[in-house]
Amino acid sequence: MIEIFPEYEGDIDELEKTISVDPGITAQVLRIANSAYFGFSGRISTVSKAILLLGPKEVWNIALGVALQQQFSKISFSPSFNLEQFWLHSFFTGIIEDYMARGIGDASEPFHDAMSFGLLHDIGRLIMASYYMDEYEQIQSLIKREGLSAIEAESRVGLLHTEVGKWLVRKWQLPKDLEKAVAEHHFVPSGSGPLSFKGVFTGIANLVSKTALGREDSDSLEEELEAIRNQYPWTKKILNNTIDNVDMLLGKAEDVLKMISGG
Repeated sequence: MIEIFPEYEGDIDELEKTISVDPGITAQVLRIANSAYFGFSGRISTVSKAILLLGPKEVWNIALGVALQQQFSKISFSPSFNLEQFWLHSFFTGIIEDYMARGIGDASEPFHDAMSFGLLHDIGRLIMASYYMDEYEQIQSLIKREGLSAIEAESRVGLLHTEVGKWLVRKWQLPKDLEKAVAEHHFVPSGSGPLSFKGVFTGIANLVSKTALGREDSDSLEEELEAIRNQYPWTKKILNNTIDNVDMLLGKAEDVLKMISGG
């Protein structure tokens, strides 16, 4: 099984060292840090300066995205799986989630790692398409033949990408709240009790991303979002602002993905 870029645990020197030992990751981190997305064009020449100007969590998020792409570029996938579309949806969801988190202000708990939550929310689907190809193809066949949703088809086959993702996040020893968000992003509670704050947040970003990319019916989305607004009133302003700016966010996702892919 693949290994993942280690979680940032507060040691800035260790973060710099971990990134700097890999020239490929270092080059990509600096390239993205100097992009128009962050507004520091030409001013960041070292990993330590990137950490200083962008913050350690932001640099870790960039490095995580680069490391994920490098790891999975070496793996074969199921014939019907589109890796390029997967990465676009994942990065777009991460950027949407980060944008929403920045709009929270004092309205709710802080959410400084939103980008990585969005980036990793569908990691179970990536594993299924590479390590469980037969089951993945069965699921895709059910979706096309019977018009089922992905979750409905996965339930029929007995392999949920949310549960595979939850297992993988636990194996990688990433934070518990990330594990819950990965398990809950289709608004299905993990175990007993209500959905976690970050599970709701990740689920909203996932919905907005899929709809903007044409993978979710817009009428269906509006029904789901209205239900979310009613159940979680604190999301109303953030949601409306995000939807108003979704084209700008998609452009940023495409730019970041192009840079990470070496384009």
